[in-house]
Amino acid sequence: MLDCFAIAEKIEARLRSEQDNLSNQYAGSPPIRHFWIEDLLPEEICREIYEAFPSGEGMKQRKSFRELKYVSNQMYEHNPLLEEIVYAFQESGVVDVVKEICEKRTYVRTRNFTRAAYR
Repeated sequence: MLDCFAIAEKIEARLRSEQDNLSNQYAGSPPIRHFWIEDLLPEEICREIYEAFPSGEGMKQRKSFRELKYVSNQMYEHNPLLEEIVYAFQESGVVDVVKEICEKRTYVRTRNFTRAAYR
């Protein structure tokens, strides 16, 4: 199983390979700026992540007119790969390239979590 650092390296490399295109997407997408990328991770990793998701048993269902989803606050109760992928997106290399794509000058790192600062 890949750990969050190995997954983060793959995410960062893929984002950097398309950085100019992604920056242009982001800059040209007002009023709600966004970008998207296909094949962020190799298919075999995506399949492994997909297969790691729980069926919904033992999870809470949130249902409203806006959303219908299952949630779980206890990551340790599920396949460890799910925790690894969540933390991979929070690794500094991934955050840095997203910051560059979005032209954000600063970000605030609190504990193990990163939050972009919109200044």
